Amino acid sequence: MAFRERQPSNPGRTEAGIEHPWLGTIRRHGDGQLIASISIPPAIRPARASGDASAEVLIEGASATADLPALADEAASRVQAALAALDEIKDYAAEHAPGLLADNRLPVPASLRDALFLEGFTITGNGTEIAFDYGALDMIVVQADPGGQCYSVTLCP
Repeated sequence: MAFRERQPSNPGRTEAGIEHPWLGTIRRHGDGQLIASISIPPAIRPARASGDASAEVLIEGASATADLPALADEAASRVQAALAALDEIKDYAAEHAPGLLADNRLPVPASLRDALFLEGFTITGNGTEIAFDYGALDMIVVQADPGGQCYSVTLCP
């Protein structure tokens, strides 16, 4: 895959990014992190009420010596795999999250699966986190191993 290093548009800024063929522009985001914004096709997820169809992809492990193109390629592969398995990931969340919501005295929608709105992804060395907004000002996050196997659901207020 071809990468192109982007220079800062403002000479006073030190942030530069790279262009990835699928993730688009990837920028530094805090210590050891990269961030990209991808457009989610409406067949996978409807746009927000504002018309915004994007989702964030946060990539951890981007140290100064890290191979950024390799990190970006791995992140793109994992996000693409998660998008392809989104129905199964939602099923996993709907099966495992209701008890967690009830324990935290939060409403459990009649169809939790249908209430899950894909918010974004975090890619780590240990796996992939898929974050869903479900309408109660909280996020339901499904953790999957690097191979895409879901193993945990957490609630993030």
